[in-house]
Amino acid sequence: MLNETSVRFLDWGTPLDAIGQQLDWIPFGVTKGRVIGVVEDFHLCTSREQIEPVVIFTHPYHS
Repeated sequence: MLNETSVRFLDWGTPLDAIGQQLDWIPFGVTKGRVIGVVEDFHLCTSREQIEPVVIFTHPYHS
């Protein structure tokens, strides 16, 4: 899932246009997934800070 700022950052048009797009997430190794939803922007810290792009994902646990 992405927030609205992420959709604009990726230049994917509207939130509805973003659904179904493939996203390659690099910080923890290459994780590929599809966008299943877009949430409204929200503040992660204080309301004084600019809203940043947010990616919300789950990763299956491997033992």
